[in-house]
Amino acid sequence: MSLWFWAWVIVAVVIAATSALARDRFAAPFALGASAAAALEAAHVGPAAQWIAFVVLSSVVLVIADRPRSDYTPRHQRNALGRHSRGGSSERG
Repeated sequence: MSLWFWAWVIVAVVIAATSALARDRFAAPFALGASAAAALEAAHVGPAAQWIAFVVLSSVVLVIADRPRSDYTPRHQRNALGRHSRGGSSERG
């Protein structure tokens, strides 16, 4: 295998490990893009296609994964009931 293959693999592993340890959703698509670029390098595809695959795949996955969920409800709403709600009246004196 060539140097670029191992470079893409190292980049993918480092980004994936950092994303997992930091519990960061933002970096994970870039690990997927780097692994796709490593696969293209293993298939002896040119460097321009590798970089295009890295950028395009990472961007598409990032946009899809980072879409706001419509069913998401914040844990602490301003007008929620209970002692953990933001705002509202406090029962302590």
